[in-house]
Amino acid sequence: MEKKRGDRRVRYTKHLISQALFKLLEEKNLEDISVTELCFLADVNRGTFYKYYSDVPDLFQHMEDEVYEELKQILDTCLFKDMYSMYRQLMDVLRENKDMISILLQKGPRASYLVSRLVEYSWQRLLNHQSAALSPEYIEKSEYIFSYQYGGTVEVLIRWIRTGMETDPEFICGIIHDINQLIENRFEHHIPVNVTR
Repeated sequence: MEKKRGDRRVRYTKHLISQALFKLLEEKNLEDISVTELCFLADVNRGTFYKYYSDVPDLFQHMEDEVYEELKQILDTCLFKDMYSMYRQLMDVLRENKDMISILLQKGPRASYLVSRLVEYSWQRLLNHQSAALSPEYIEKSEYIFSYQYGGTVEVLIRWIRTGMETDPEFICGIIHDINQLIENRFEHHIPVNVTR
């Protein structure tokens, strides 16, 4: 019981610190934020901050990595089962972390990098999976096909993020699914295993 209370306290403290960082990022760039002002706003002491993070950029990286790992877990669960549901769940998590994603967009290409990192991970796993079922002469062409699908999927998701994530995720998932389905049908001899449904 004591351990659970301690875990809750840690989570609450980290939440206070991350919320303070979001607040400061509305007015400043990451490199201009000091540990002192962050701790003052979060109402925690510097020793507590340094127990978990080495500096402000390290805090930010931890926050980004947590979102990435949550999204990656969805990919690992759904990747070879239901691509439509996978993208739907990814978009739900992005929406749940809207504050962070919005800050990432404001401060440069970090949101694009996060989404690209996720989609690249998923498509690379799919490509590796497909390569085992392809004869050597089809592998290179399949790599180009997957690269095209990967780039298009990233841009659709980034556009959705940049427009405030207001469009119904079901609509966006339908677009991604339909386009990838068209590509799959066109190149069915090069992509013999159905990966978009």
